[in-house]
Amino acid sequence: MPGIAGILNQEAACPSLIGRMLHPMLHGATFKSGTLGLPQLRASVGWTCRPASFADALPVWNAERNVCLIFAGECFGNGMSGPAAVLNMYLQQGPHFVAKLNGWFSGVILDLCAEKVFLFNDRFGFRPHLLRRATTGVLFCVRG
Repeated sequence: MPGIAGILNQEAACPSLIGRMLHPMLHGATFKSGTLGLPQLRASVGWTCRPASFADALPVWNAERNVCLIFAGECFGNGMSGPAAVLNMYLQQGPHFVAKLNGWFSGVILDLCAEKVFLFNDRFGFRPHLLRRATTGVLFCVRG
């Protein structure tokens, strides 16, 4: 199933661990996956998605390439044409933008300017974040 996995508070990117975390979310050739490591935030994130889905254009960066969105799920209404619209809402409204989203979704915003990693999900928690503190850092995943 489509999803997101990541590691926070680590010293270096761990693509092999992210790959192992993503593996159960991949179901044959019908899914795409990718990874992103940002040493500035001590974070590595990976994702899976279906081709031609709402989340197929990951990762989504702002024009200055200092804020990035990884997204899983679907948003409806309010002119939502893809994850770039979700990222623009964050850039204009800050973390409170989530209250204005409609759909079933989960996401991660990696904000290099604010030096923050922001995990969010829909108001009903249809795609909850699972967190675990480990020796390698904080592991998280979202699977819908």
